[in-house]
Amino acid sequence: MKEHSTFRLSCLFPPAILLLSGCALPTIRAVTTRVPVEKIDANRRIHSVAALLVIPSDPANTYLKTYKTIWGKTDYTCDVGAFVEDGFLQAFSQVFDRVEVVRTEESGREYPYLLKPMLAVNRLIFEQRFMRGLVAVSDVTGKVDVTSKGAVVAVFSANSSLVEVTADASNFEGMLGLSMAKATAKVSQQISHDLVLSPAMGGAPMAIEVPGAASRFADSTATMPCSIGKCYLKTTGKEVLADSFLGAVVFGAIGYGIGYIFYGLGDGSYNSPADSAAHAGEAFALVGAGAGASYGTWWGLIQSDKCWSQDCR
Repeated sequence: MKEHSTFRLSCLFPPAILLLSGCALPTIRAVTTRVPVEKIDANRRIHSVAALLVIPSDPANTYLKTYKTIWGKTDYTCDVGAFVEDGFLQAFSQVFDRVEVVRTEESGREYPYLLKPMLAVNRLIFEQRFMRGLVAVSDVTGKVDVTSKGAVVAVFSANSSLVEVTADASNFEGMLGLSMAKATAKVSQQISHDLVLSPAMGGAPMAIEVPGAASRFADSTATMPCSIGKCYLKTTGKEVLADSFLGAVVFGAIGYGIGYIFYGLGDGSYNSPADSAAHAGEAFALVGAGAGASYGTWWGLIQSDKCWSQDCR
């Protein structure tokens, strides 16, 4: 009980003072933690393979900062390269066809694109927050140089701003790592978003997904739906409706024409020997027209669905 009370009291002070109560370590290492990078909101993709350069031995991939007080000192450290590799690999995999990690710049030059990420840790520490207690705080700035054939194509950068995670007294290093991972994921997502939309990268529109029939009728930026087995340039969902209506009219007219031929076998008086043929022809004309219209609509939708879900190049 005494130990528990000591911890609660110590959490009222900055992290360095925790050394006096035994609640903190002289060295706190941010444990590498995987945080999913959110989906990049850009309907484009770069149809190419890229190499992600991460060199573990690079001094820039090791962070160490010491905070000193009159009570002692605490070293904060983390493997920056591990966070870079996990976060940026997730993010860039959303915008390139394939991304592979390389350890040397020479091996990365064999790829169409070489991505050279750098992550500067502006802040990585535990801080006290009113009413929240101790929180793990991270603030990082990311920068990525994109090269192709030895020349720099573009440079992108982003800042995470402060990312805070409420500290868990039983897992200081894990909470610090979680804060660092969230900050890295935020930066990598923003840089990947800017990269794929950059004119310098020439990202191509992604294939449009059609989850249901309703989405076919919404205006869109589809560029290659088909018509009767051949690819044409289409721009809006309105043309899908036009195809469906045209199919209904054409097949409906064919059905009605066949029915009218049968109807012509009778004399239309309904009391002649051809009375049965007259009734049959009239019925076939109506049913044929309805069936033809239905089939035409179905045909139009099926063709449109194929065009919206397949690449017609």
